[in-house]
Amino acid sequence: MEVSVIVPTYNRASHLEFLFGALEKQTFQDFEVVLVNDGSTDNTLASLRRLSGRSKLNCNIIHSQNKGRAASRNLGAKRALGDLLIFYDDDVRPNPNSVKAHYAFHQKYNEHCLLSGPCLYDDSKFRHDFNKFRALMESRWHNKNAIAEESKTLRVNGGNFSIKRKTFDQAKGFDERLKDKEDFKLAYDANRQCGAKVFCNYATWAFHDDYKDLLQYIIRARQSREEEFKLLNLEPAIKSNFPERAINSHPNWIKNALFGLFRNDYLIRLCNAPLFSAVVSESMRHKIYDLLITANVNYQVSLRKRPSLRYACLAGRQACPKNARLLQYTALFCAALRCAEALQCAGTLVCRSTSCVGISLALHVGLNTLCVGLQALPG
Repeated sequence: MEVSVIVPTYNRASHLEFLFGALEKQTFQDFEVVLVNDGSTDNTLASLRRLSGRSKLNCNIIHSQNKGRAASRNLGAKRALGDLLIFYDDDVRPNPNSVKAHYAFHQKYNEHCLLSGPCLYDDSKFRHDFNKFRALMESRWHNKNAIAEESKTLRVNGGNFSIKRKTFDQAKGFDERLKDKEDFKLAYDANRQCGAKVFCNYATWAFHDDYKDLLQYIIRARQSREEEFKLLNLEPAIKSNFPERAINSHPNWIKNALFGLFRNDYLIRLCNAPLFSAVVSESMRHKIYDLLITANVNYQVSLRKRPSLRYACLAGRQACPKNARLLQYTALFCAALRCAEALQCAGTLVCRSTSCVGISLALHVGLNTLCVGLQALPG
């Protein structure tokens, strides 16, 4: 079985040397590397030619107009010679046994299937406090068991996965209408067309050299969420077949009002600043990061369309039974009061002594109360 490693790239000239280095260290070397330059505007193409010219890897460089990641992957697959297609993103560093683990799996499993591997983070390259939180958050997605296990949700990590050509062709490749989520769409189409299964194997892991700060992460996550909406519109059946992918963008009125406190660009920038990590405890920072992501991505609502607190109360009055409405009013009032008290205390300390310890303590009390209140609310 011949193997092709396919890497689409766009404006990543500075990282390509690390990718080449990781591929050259693979313990399994019987593969070609298909590198698709997706119309880069920097010196990516020149870097590809320079690196491939001095590398022992069997490289095939393709230059195309900028059409997006899905189109670049399809083009790479079309030009590839292998029966097994391994897809890596241009900002990953596969571990030395990654290609070998992908190959061994497909040698063992002859039926239609995809193998996905985790993308981990190199803590020696962390640039922001948020990087540690993201690494911890995403580590929950992976089982360190080296034995491949089936993913019932068809979860595929697009930056590190493999598929046999016959399965790829029957699924008709990546959906080029999508700028994101095209990896899940491929798995979904393969499952629907030929009953393909998705497996995950920790042994194929790769480092993901993507160290966005909080603001950059939220911007990218919003773009991904928009593509999730697009995917569900293209394939409405996904909502019923995979209800965990259904998007709840309309929380109840209490959560919408409280999350509105965190749906603020200034607050995001404040929590992105070095001072934030200096004065707020790590456990509290992680709770706030989680709230900011939930408010600005999972429950993203345009600020112009966000209902006011008064409007939310009126809506709740019509929708809730009398006793439940009273409990909701009480919960909202208590949370708002605690938050106001904390902010007032912090403001007093700033005016009087600018004590970082005092500010941290005040914010900790107020925000911790708000976090607990939000997590306890239904919907």
